[in-house]
Amino acid sequence: MWSRKQTCADCHYFVKEFAGTETALPPRPFTLEIGREQRVKAKHGDYSWVGPSSLCCSRKVWDEGYMSAGRREKEVSQTNRRGKCFFWSFRPGMMLPAAFELQAHETDAKEKSRSRRWTFYLLVVGFVLGLVAKTCWPTS
Repeated sequence: MWSRKQTCADCHYFVKEFAGTETALPPRPFTLEIGREQRVKAKHGDYSWVGPSSLCCSRKVWDEGYMSAGRREKEVSQTNRRGKCFFWSFRPGMMLPAAFELQAHETDAKEKSRSRRWTFYLLVVGFVLGLVAKTCWPTS
């Protein structure tokens, strides 16, 4: 089965940041959600909506402020992030702290499910081997 390419434009952690105010020491950036319409535009190379802000990954995988010029489109819409970062599908309106927690919970649940599945398989194999041993080498 072919899986769809996972790009930052589809990721929940794709955000835009505005520089902080001069009154805050140190200045803290304001992080804003990027809506569906803006994400569609980003996939097609249209970044006219960005304005004075910069784009980044809120999980700190990349930040436009630390990239060489002209890498925006490559980072946002061309690089396949499958298995290479914290990609989590965009969920409109969900705040970042909740997304961090829910993604961790989801990952933990998948790992537990995988572990339970392997335990079940090994129990079945052990049961079958026990039956084979009992029928092939009966004890007197």
